[in-house]
Amino acid sequence: MVTLKKPKFRNRYSIGEWYGSGFEALTPSDRFQRAKTEVETNAILGLACPFQQDAKCNKKGGVCSLRQYQQIGDGPVSGVGPVITTCPQRFLESDFIFRWVGETLLQTNEPVVLNEIGFLDRLWPKGAQAIGLN
Repeated sequence: MVTLKKPKFRNRYSIGEWYGSGFEALTPSDRFQRAKTEVETNAILGLACPFQQDAKCNKKGGVCSLRQYQQIGDGPVSGVGPVITTCPQRFLESDFIFRWVGETLLQTNEPVVLNEIGFLDRLWPKGAQAIGLN
């Protein structure tokens, strides 16, 4: 009797988009060059962000999103999951998140967007700053 071995499935998460380019669309040479540049540079590269108008990428590494990849047995590795946004700039892309929150939670197509509002700031008694208690 011949027993067939069940193929081994390996699932891992890795880069989905790198500086706006789909990781799978990059050639091995492009991947190597980008990785080499990142390793050799201690600073943020400041490359153009393709998801924001007139903005530069402001994070080290340039990873915009992650994706699940799978390998069956010794076969090729391929992307099997959706692209999962990890970059804060992607959430701000075309104000999509604000429109979604407005429509879904606030029932308005034109939400008013406010910057951070400090609500846990320490309150000082009136005049405390003037006498140096802070």
